[in-house]
Amino acid sequence: EQENVYHLLEPYFERARQFDDPINAQLYLDFRTYLPDDILVKVDRMSMAVSLETRVPFLDGAFVSWVFQLPGKWKLHGFQTKWILKRAQSSRLPKSILYREKQGFSIPMKNWLRKEMRSFLHDHLNETHVRQTGLFEWEPIHQWIQEHEQFIEDHAHRIWALLLFQVWYERMKEFRKWAHAENEKDGLEDTVRKALSL
Repeated sequence: EQENVYHLLEPYFERARQFDDPINAQLYLDFRTYLPDDILVKVDRMSMAVSLETRVPFLDGAFVSWVFQLPGKWKLHGFQTKWILKRAQSSRLPKSILYREKQGFSIPMKNWLRKEMRSFLHDHLNETHVRQTGLFEWEPIHQWIQEHEQFIEDHAHRIWALLLFQVWYERMKEFRKWAHAENEKDGLEDTVRKALSL
């Protein structure tokens, strides 16, 4: 099956090998694979879900062809991405817009953890539970939660991952107790049947 997938992608890799510029070669691969099969699909589905019509002016065919003729160092200048675009717009847009961090179309997890899910967070990701799990140190987790809730730093992704793990761990612990008790009472086969029906 992997060979079949590679066979589908091989023409793009072959074309990318013809670029003299490695940055443009990588951009070409992203343009042919990641962009249409991931990013644009997500934007299309999420915008349609709320009846929003989106446009992608930077994907105009003539514009894309012209941009691929520009040197890669104009696109990635040191660690500065979109360098030429930012230079071209420097007299039109404030620096706060030009140089702000990228923002994806993620769910508003940082807000939920501060408001709607705050009690759920504290019920599960607290000192008692973390220490009982014995896998993580409580102090940095506590610091992340405090910094996040006080708007000092956005630690939503870290906190969310730890919260999901903690909830999973607690459920597995409960399940193991239940399975052990059921196994003692009904035997292994009946316990497996009950577990599969949950």
